[in-house]
Amino acid sequence: MSKIDKIIKTTKIHLRRYEYEEVEKCCDRILALCPESWWGLKYKGVSLYQRRKYGEAIPVYEKHLKLYPDDEDTKITLVEMYEKEERYKEALALSETIAHSDDSKSRQKRLMAKMGETPRIIREYDRQLHTVEIVEQTTDMIKRKIVLLEEKAVYLYRNGEYDKSHELFHETVQQYEKIKDEIQFHRDEFTKFYGMMKGCLEKCSKEEDFFEKFFKLGENSEAWFGRMENRLSNYEDPLVYTDILLEKNPENIELLENAGRISYSHDSDYSLD
Repeated sequence: MSKIDKIIKTTKIHLRRYEYEEVEKCCDRILALCPESWWGLKYKGVSLYQRRKYGEAIPVYEKHLKLYPDDEDTKITLVEMYEKEERYKEALALSETIAHSDDSKSRQKRLMAKMGETPRIIREYDRQLHTVEIVEQTTDMIKRKIVLLEEKAVYLYRNGEYDKSHELFHETVQQYEKIKDEIQFHRDEFTKFYGMMKGCLEKCSKEEDFFEKFFKLGENSEAWFGRMENRLSNYEDPLVYTDILLEKNPENIELLENAGRISYSHDSDYSLD
């Protein structure tokens, strides 16, 4: 066993114990012997990331990515750190090089929104909705349409186009009514959520009253949490409502916990193998 292999073996022990300061020390020893070590760079970056030392971790991840450009996990984590450091342009540019997945597309939309490019997001929803409209309206396709309408409504709201957003929430409810009896999984949760949406629309004739009632948790908490934790369509963004809900309900601990849990499930997973 080489000297580096021995250090790697020790590093794995510290990783399993979450001893990230020791991991960093081990990785520094590896990098002293081999400055371009995949393992040394990868897990030095991980040790810094796990301690939220993003400013120090980013250059390590950047060096790792330059040497190993096909490492998708490194790209994903680097995008996340760029976003945390409010380096949105770099985050978006890098995210566009990642193999397309629903999670990466969702992150790109959130980044564009933070960069003030919400109209660009809305145009993309228009394109996708047009595509959905011209094909056979199966149950799965209507589910897809509901998700697109719902998410577009959220971005219209965030863009200050409240009247258009309000109209799309109406249409979302109408589309759900068409398929509610055909939902096979989590029907109770979806029916409760869209029923709550419908109730808010019926009770509030004014747009501002609807949004105030709809986005406030309170008696709607169960419906919201059920919706956040379950996907109507495989293509949807599970965090699309999160920023608005956190803004409207800043002291709701259960919301923070739910959002954190959902967000965590979309983060990178580091294997020791």
